[in-house]
Amino acid sequence: MSEVSTLDASNNNTETSFVRGNTVRINSTIEMAFEYVNYPGSYYYYFTNDVSFKIIVTISDPSKMPVFFSYSDKVISAGDSLYDMVDFNIPSGATVGTYYVKVMVWSVWLPNGVPLSIFVGEMTFSVTT
Repeated sequence: MSEVSTLDASNNNTETSFVRGNTVRINSTIEMAFEYVNYPGSYYYYFTNDVSFKIIVTISDPSKMPVFFSYSDKVISAGDSLYDMVDFNIPSGATVGTYYVKVMVWSVWLPNGVPLSIFVGEMTFSVTT
């Protein structure tokens, strides 16, 4: 995972403040490394095949209650970048305030039980009246 941003779904421009009834587009960029190095044992793992994974997007409201969950299956090759967009329609009665976005990438376990992606992309956006 290298980047997460929010876009205005009507024009795909970067935006961090939305009004009730609008659609927020969560834009994620995922990159796949060529190798994995585990220190202190200096274990190297070279990626040679495509990797199937799930991209998971969650959104929580200002009280940190989940209001949106989405996942999709993707495939990526070593050294490639993949772009994913998910739309969240803000209900007309949504709570005003700061919303929390988390984007996670899940795949197989690497050697020694380490997940393929331990990075979680996080950001916030605000909802106004």
